[in-house]
Amino acid sequence: MKPAVVILFTFFLCISSYDSDANEGVDFQATISFPSPEVAPSTARVFLNGGALQQIPRSDGKFNFYDLKDGAYSMHISHRDFEFLTYRIQVNAGQLRLFIRGRATRLPQPYRIVPITATKYKPPKQPFNPLSFLKSGYGMMISFMLFMAVVFPKLVGSMDTEEVTGTPATETTGGGKPSGKTKKKRN
Repeated sequence: MKPAVVILFTFFLCISSYDSDANEGVDFQATISFPSPEVAPSTARVFLNGGALQQIPRSDGKFNFYDLKDGAYSMHISHRDFEFLTYRIQVNAGQLRLFIRGRATRLPQPYRIVPITATKYKPPKQPFNPLSFLKSGYGMMISFMLFMAVVFPKLVGSMDTEEVTGTPATETTGGGKPSGKTKKKRN
């Protein structure tokens, strides 16, 4: 055989065996809608397969994942003020289907994703409770300070110094020198 014929035969064999649709994936497009127009969709993040692919929605809420091959993908949407369901994207032979994770019902096209609830980070504010204030560190410090400033001096003033030291107290005269007189106990 001639070398030119062999080259042409090989070339046509390669072209005919190449299937352009087999290597291309499916494009996925969806829209995120928020209950309030003040919330910018671009503040959300869309993650596919735990962050292997991620997208930021445009200002109109649309986002795309291009060239998804056959298989199952998990899609999660993250936003600081809203919670979303987790979705499952199933691609099979060029057909794309979207499901809510754990459910068998297929979602209709065009895909529109809405949050399920607003995120609540803070617990509701509790009314003032004086007992809880006294149990706190500040309440204990204030209670101890009041005890030391009001009650403790009265306790010390009522104590007899002879009982504390065990020696009789001597009276002092004007110069601070002992006069020699001792106090007598009163019974």
